[in-house]
Amino acid sequence: MKNISEILKKTRIQSGLTLDEIESNTKIKKSYLEFIENGEFNKLPSISAAKGFIKIYSKYLGLNYEEALVIFRRENKNEENHMLTKKKRRIKVNSIKNKYISLYIFLISLILILALIYGIHEYIIFKMPPKIEMYTPSSQNFTTHNSSVLFSGKITLGDYIYIDGDKINNINLNGTFSQKVGLQEGLNNINIKIKNPLGGQNIKYYEIDYVNNFNNKINAKNAFYINIKDISKPIFLNATTQNKTIYNKILKGDIKIKGIASIVLSIGQIQNVKIFYKGKNIAPSGIGFSIIIIKYNNGKISVTKN
Repeated sequence: MKNISEILKKTRIQSGLTLDEIESNTKIKKSYLEFIENGEFNKLPSISAAKGFIKIYSKYLGLNYEEALVIFRRENKNEENHMLTKKKRRIKVNSIKNKYISLYIFLISLILILALIYGIHEYIIFKMPPKIEMYTPSSQNFTTHNSSVLFSGKITLGDYIYIDGDKINNINLNGTFSQKVGLQEGLNNINIKIKNPLGGQNIKYYEIDYVNNFNNKINAKNAFYINIKDISKPIFLNATTQNKTIYNKILKGDIKIKGIASIVLSIGQIQNVKIFYKGKNIAPSGIGFSIIIIKYNNGKISVTKN
């Protein structure tokens, strides 16, 4: 019994047709036609393509294409199974490959998301004001009979701490620090400033009233308080009472000063400050540097300017 390859080739030759003519009319490549006539079906793209080419080729030659396909299937049953298995294997390999690609994309995406979250976390940490945990003193506003106060606490390593503008260098490896600060008799305005390397800062303000027991009874009747506030830009301020300096620095914001009988103020720009006694502005008018003497006697205030 002749096979399908011999049938197609013999019929073509008997019809006086060349492979070039059949290629032109059927649009089947000449190389594919040669594979079919030589029985080399395994060289065709797939089993489906082989069936399609045989159907077109046999129909063009005037043969019954259904019978031609039956002969092809009977002759190439094992080859067909092999080609189908090969196709399934290729699909399986492609499926595994796609799974690995999907897993790779997932892992890359996960890494990028985690990196983004970490970056946002670090940015928030650096943008937040530096933290400080104060151990002593326990209050930011108190009265003491001691001539000094111990400031102690804990900061984050790498941050800097200043007490009244003086940098504290004796910071332990765990971030703890302690510094004793001397007090002047009367009200002491002390600030603690923490800075991180990126310029963020945090400030704590302390108002500490140092009462000397020895002079307490004598000065109690002559003690009074004033508030001084800068109203534009920071200015230099010096304040003394009983020949003792109680404030000598740049004024920023609002401070409270305690005097005994009198307070002498040296102000860089008198027009830039307000001085309050019991809520009333007692600052004299003027421009430029001024020396102001505030006297207190039995609840009465007198103000003069030099």
